[in-house]
Amino acid sequence: MDLSGPTQCPPAILLYHHPSGAQPMPLLLAHDLGPFAWLPILAADAVSVLLAVAALVPAALGQFQLSVRMSLPAILVGIGITVFMAVLYIFSDDHSPDDLDSIWQVWLIFCGPPLFFGAAAILLAWLRRHR
Repeated sequence: MDLSGPTQCPPAILLYHHPSGAQPMPLLLAHDLGPFAWLPILAADAVSVLLAVAALVPAALGQFQLSVRMSLPAILVGIGITVFMAVLYIFSDDHSPDDLDSIWQVWLIFCGPPLFFGAAAILLAWLRRHR
């Protein structure tokens, strides 16, 4: 495989190499996106928190099924972000004690509101149902 030319890519990140000799295309990795890589996560977080806060209304009225259906996306987003951040930490090269402090703070900002409001809506609906 000839990689000489204006754009050289190591063979490990080649996306496609055409038999005609066209230049290979490098993969676009997540760290190349900069701050925009977190944009879908922030959008999912914001929408799920809004749904969970809105689920407090049917929970206060005792509508258990509607409250659970509205708060379940927030809980799933909270679990998903937790798994995503754990995988990022596990597969990172540097594990220092300072990383755990910063990861804990970021986790609390991203996962705290969806998990709190989702659990609060389900708990309130359950208490109203069994009262």
